[in-house]
Amino acid sequence: MALKKTLTVEGTGFVAFNNTYIQTGEVSFTTSPLYIKVESVNGTKNLVSINVSYTDEVKKQKVTEKSFAFTPSMGAENFIAQAYAHLKTLPEFTGATDC
Repeated sequence: MALKKTLTVEGTGFVAFNNTYIQTGEVSFTTSPLYIKVESVNGTKNLVSINVSYTDEVKKQKVTEKSFAFTPSMGAENFIAQAYAHLKTLPEFTGATDC
């Protein structure tokens, strides 16, 4: 189970030079389709934290990781299925498809 989505990334750009990061200014770009996978799930019946990896499908290279949290439903699907369902409720994942 995973999600797939092309994202628009906006923020501050940096370049590494002699083990120092130099700010290059504001950047905005559209990614290749990203494979978004829940890598780990940890928690209790009150709160579950999930680590999510984003992998560029074209380059086959991990782009980044992020953490999210949600309150699970003890009578519903397993925590991994609930994690994907939670991600799809967030604005960042609007339009993401299951894969």
